[in-house]
Amino acid sequence: MDDPDVPAVLSALNHHGLEYDPEDVTYFLGHESIIAGKAPGMNPLQEHLFVFLNRGADSASRFFNLPIDRVFEVGTRVEI
Repeated sequence: MDDPDVPAVLSALNHHGLEYDPEDVTYFLGHESIIAGKAPGMNPLQEHLFVFLNRGADSASRFFNLPIDRVFEVGTRVEI
């Protein structure tokens, strides 16, 4: 499986004649925090299991190998 590395791909732009300075780039990401709600819908056991497993998921910044000091993350809470 390939490991996505966005900064490495962007640095390859220099080899194709496109100017790229890694210090001038800000990466914007969206993030959802999933919480178990009181409204009827999913089976409560499935709901809590889904929330638990989602918390263990890797962050997008880590997945794409983004430098932490260049990431701006906007988040929201989603109730299921």
